[in-house]
Formats: sequence, structure tokens, C-alpha cells
Amino acid sequence: MAEVIAIETNNQPTSIFQVIRSEWSDFMVNDIEIVPGYYFNQYQMIKLCHLYYNSKFEDATPYMGREKLFFNIVKYRCIIASKMIDIDSKNIRLWPLNPKSRLGTFLLEKELKTWIKKNKIGEIMNQVSDELPIYGSVFIKLVNNKAKLVDLRRFANDPTVERLQQSRFIIQKHYLTESELREKVKDGWENVEDVIDKLKNNNSAMIGTIPSYEDETGSARIFSSPYYQIYERYGEVPENWVVKGGNPKKKVRSLFICAGVDNPTYNEKGKYIGEGGIILYKSIWKGNWPFKDFHYSKTKGRLLGVGIIEDLLQPQIRENEIANQKRAALEIGSMLLFQTADESILQNVLRDLETGDVLKKGAKGGLEPIANEPRNFTHFANEENRFDNLADRLSFTYEAAGGAPLPPSTPATNARIQDINTKSIFQYKRQGIALVWQDYFNELVLPKVVNEMSKEHMLAYIGDYQELKKLDETYLIPFWKRENLLSRLLKGQIITPEDDAQVEAEVRAKIKKMGETRWLKLKENMYKDLEFEFDILIANEQEDVVTTAQNLFTLLGQIASNSAILQNPVAKTLLLEWAQKIGVNPSKIELADIQAQANPQLEQPGQILGAQMPDLNKITEMVKQ
Repeated sequence: MAEVIAIETNNQPTSIFQVIRSEWSDFMVNDIEIVPGYYFNQYQMIKLCHLYYNSKFEDATPYMGREKLFFNIVKYRCIIASKMIDIDSKNIRLWPLNPKSRLGTFLLEKELKTWIKKNKIGEIMNQVSDELPIYGSVFIKLVNNKAKLVDLRRFANDPTVERLQQSRFIIQKHYLTESELREKVKDGWENVEDVIDKLKNNNSAMIGTIPSYEDETGSARIFSSPYYQIYERYGEVPENWVVKGGNPKKKVRSLFICAGVDNPTYNEKGKYIGEGGIILYKSIWKGNWPFKDFHYSKTKGRLLGVGIIEDLLQPQIRENEIANQKRAALEIGSMLLFQTADESILQNVLRDLETGDVLKKGAKGGLEPIANEPRNFTHFANEENRFDNLADRLSFTYEAAGGAPLPPSTPATNARIQDINTKSIFQYKRQGIALVWQDYFNELVLPKVVNEMSKEHMLAYIGDYQELKKLDETYLIPFWKRENLLSRLLKGQIITPEDDAQVEAEVRAKIKKMGETRWLKLKENMYKDLEFEFDILIANEQEDVVTTAQNLFTLLGQIASNSAILQNPVAKTLLLEWAQKIGVNPSKIELADIQAQANPQLEQPGQILGAQMPDLNKITEMVKQ
């Protein structure tokens, strides 16, 4: 049944339906004044960005009788920016905070990445990177411990706040079929059958096709499979709206899910008498709203960030004008026109003349061509270059960032400066994005993963050569060796150095037979008391194979020429610092050095490398592989 909750005041809305209608309408229609003279509508900006990204005009009025050309300069720049700010799940790292947590953290990181892949968290991370440069902000909603990207076309909020958590209200509009509505009963929704029975033939509550944007009505109504408009609203309401017998003067944070919001009832005289909407779910909401916001670039006075398309609105408008002006100029210039003062001369040379015809020159003069060829293409080109350069400076998406070959005339120094500036800007943006993801993983993902992995289970550890070697040398070989020797001691055997060496050889042979997979039996609550720090690596460097090979070659040369450098603490510290600067992982050098010290029978680095320096081409091929 339709439910109406009212409070006895004259100036306040009397139901949740009135509140939702008012907030939704204000968000769609009204502008906010950020500073005097600067008016902004979040919804209209989102719509405009959507149009421009897809090469569509807001005003499609023809230009000189022809459909206007859209010369898109924003789309490929958005794609470049998405590539530069993308954060992949492989960038996630867990750092142990004490020696006891090293093994557990090492294994938990592997299980976390497997869980992320299984639950397709990488897809939502990619979606955020794809849409962020387009709209300036995107929002993810936490639903049943999972993240879902919010559709900005059907999303309303207070547009004046700095962060979404500060918004007075948050409204989402959903379009659900009958079967989808009935599925919601298991989530605690009530009155579902009332919605289906009473609103099925109500045009304000049910539509045939989902509109592209909320101010559109759709081109057709297919009532055989209707969609029901469902509003989900987070915000404050009087307590008695949510709790029976609550205080009507006390405001509480709440969640309301309603159908038939746009269905007020009136009497025969047109006077408002109540609501025809139905409440499907209501509850007091504790804690933060279940949303996290990502922003590409923030500006004061509004929630929606500034994306590349909004930054490039003026260059895009001018480039479109130039494109249409050039087309008109070319069309006029392609015409072959003549002029004459003789009124008796023919009207059209193509229609009235044949090859070999002789024209007689009259008293008023002959037939002369009209000079209508375009003479301002140089000005067009200069104007295009000017606005294209402006777009580069505003978006930091120079040609070098997109991987396109630079013009031969571009100085190498300029290209290098462009590359450095671009990477530094986008690395700064990645830091802000990484912080939001870090909160999301710390608050939601990690507790869930640790809880799911609390039972005793088997872990199939598959990694690259370095990861497996680290696992073997640091954990598996010492553990299995200790277990074997302890078993012998408990049997009363005396352990000699020869026995120790024999056991280690047997363990190493056993591990070698395992290939590239390690099967580990993890005990119950393995990760319960771990102390670690979650981090996302945000280095924006794209690995260059040749550069990496050259850096490795140089580093090998330094170690080969002076093998004692690894025994000198000061020199070793500087070497590892330098290795990190040139893109070589210093932890791998550290691990190899530890292994060399633990196994004196192994040859020292100088003995291996000193005989002959490696060939650069061979190293390059190794890196490519």
C-alpha cells in the first residue's frame, strides 16, 4: 500500500516524496554561483562532456545549410590522460612492519592480488581511470562489500560541497524490471508487489525505454517489459519519518528507497491532497555515506572536478568553427566562376559550350574568370596551431605523452622537457587517486580478504623467477631443512655438518622438481596478527626496454670492475641508491648478496662478471623476454 509520512508544519515538506522531487528538480534545473558572474550546473556540464567526447554538438543547427563538422580535439587527450593516471592492481604492495610479519605479508600480498583478479576489482579501477579525465569526477558506490561505478546521468547531490561526504543529500535513480524488483525482496525491500500492481500503468512511475538523460522522455514505450523508476536517497530527515514515534524536530541520517515519487495526488479542483508513491525500504544510516569520490582536478565552490573536456571547451569550440569555415571556403574555391558585362553571352559554359566552340568578343568585353580561390589558408593553419598548442598546455597531453612520433624539426631537449613535465603532472594526479583507492582497500577489501583466508587452506604460489627464489631461499628451504633436522634429532640421531649439507641438497632437489609452482599449507588465522602497511606504487615511468638494458649493463660494469663494492657499507648504500634511481630494483641486489654470503661455495659477483663484460644486445634480448 502507498505510505505517506507527514509532519505538522507549514513550511517544511510533508513527505519523503516531496523532498526527493524538490532536490532532484533543483539539481537538474538550477545553477549555482561559484563567484560573481560564474554560474555552474553540474548536471548540464556532465551532459556537455558526454556530448563532446562523442563528437556531438549541444546545438545541432546546420552551418550554411549543412550538418556541422565536429573536429574532436578532446577525445584522444582524454585517452592519453586515462593511460597516464591508470593504477593497475599489480601496483599494490604490502610492506611488513616487523620481522614476524614478513612471511605472512609476503603471502597475503599474493592472495590479495588473486582475490582482486577473481572479484574483477581491476575492471572498476580501469573504469575510474577511463571516465575521470572526461567528467572531472567519478564516484564509486560500495554495495555488498563491492565497488560499483556510479552512472553520473542518474545521480544528484549538493553541487556546492567540496566532498561527497559533505553533501546534504545523495540521490540515485534506478530503472528496474519486474524480475529485478522481486529480486530485491531478499535485500529487505518491502511493498514490491504493491509497486508492480499499482504503478504498472502509471506513466510517471514506469517507462518503456530508459531515457538517455533525465530530461529526456525516450522515443518509444514498450509496456510489455516496463522499467520502474526507483529513487534511492541518502540524507537527513525528521526522525519520525524513519522510526515510529520518533521526534519530529530531530534530524537523523537515513536511507529511503521509493517508487512512484513523481506521482502526487490531487482532488477534482486540482488541490494537492497527498502522495501516490510507495516506500520500499527505509532505515537510519550510521557512519559515512557509501560513496567514495575521485577528482581529476578540483576548483573551489563545487563538487564536480574539472576534467580535460571542460578545460578545453573554448579550444574545441574554436576548432569546430575553423573546420566548418574551411569546408565552406573549400567548397566556394572549388567552383569555377566567370564574369562578363555582355548580357547576350551564354549562361553556363558546361551546358552551353562544346570543345572547339569559338566565343566572339562583344563590345562590352569578353568572359573573365572570377578569382574565388581561398587565400587565407595560412591564417587558418596559424589559428589551428595556436589553439592546438593551447589545448596541449591546458591538458599536458603533448604528442610525446601519446607515443606519437614527434616532427623531425622538434629539438631533442624540447621533447625531453615535454616528457618530464607530462609525467610529473600525471604522477601528481595519480597520487590523489591512489590515496582514495588506498582508503577503499584498507576499509573494505583487506578486512574481507583476511576474513576469507582465516581458515586453514592450500595456497598455490605462482610467480616469476625472482619471487620464487625469494620464497625458496628466505622461507621454504630454511623451514623444510629445520623440520627435517628436528625430526632426526627427536629420533636421537646426531647431526653432523655432512648431514646438514645433505639435507639442504635434498630440500633443494625437492624444490627444483616443483617447477614454477609452490604448494603451501597455511594454518588457521595465518594473517590475523599481521602488522603491515598497504601501499600503491605510483611511479609513472613506462619501462623502456633499451634504456633498462643499458642501465643493467652499466650497473654490471660497476660491480664487475670492483667486486669489493658490495662489502663496503658506504659504497654499497650509494650503489643501491643509484640502482634505484636508474630503475633497477635494489632489493634484488640485496637478496643476491645475502645468498652469496650464506653460500660461500657460490662464486662471487666479481668472479662471475670480471672475466668478460656481457654483450649489450644479449642483455636487451633478455629484458625483452
